[in-house]
Amino acid sequence: MFVTVDRTVSRLPPEHLAEPLVRNTLDSTLPMQNPFSTLSMKRFLLLLPLIACTIFSSCRDCSNLVCEYAFCTNGQCVPWRDDFVGTYSGATICEGDTVGYGSSITAGTLNSELIIDSLLNATMVSGTTFEIPSQPVSFQGNTVTISGSGSVNAGNLLMYTTIEQGGTTTTCVFRGSLDAI
Repeated sequence: MFVTVDRTVSRLPPEHLAEPLVRNTLDSTLPMQNPFSTLSMKRFLLLLPLIACTIFSSCRDCSNLVCEYAFCTNGQCVPWRDDFVGTYSGATICEGDTVGYGSSITAGTLNSELIIDSLLNATMVSGTTFEIPSQPVSFQGNTVTISGSGSVNAGNLLMYTTIEQGGTTTTCVFRGSLDAI
């Protein structure tokens, strides 16, 4: 059995070459829906933030949250002092003499409070600085008055203190870095 194939090529005028060779058998009177039409795109753009917040849980709103002595992260207040708490390796130098190595900072009761070396109370001023108000401290059997200020930047503590005892004033500087946990 042989099958013959007609190999004739019809010659269409050039204006018909742009027409599709296969026609849609569906009703051509119905408009075709474009999934990226303007209306669909607007709906998509309106839903995009909701989709993004569902995917990324960090979209909690901080705009209506007032954080005192804290910064807002993911809709929650994180006390500034949390960036200060830890043990610092370094040296305290008082008027040219090295008198101590290391310092520790713990959290006080309030978000604004720090406790330095288990004996000094400090108050947060900003997210990077604190003040040590003038306070009497018992040190080696003597009462001294200590005041000062300090800052933490990228895990580095810089603290200035003034120590007064019996009319004598001594200025000290501590420089140290946060120990790895």
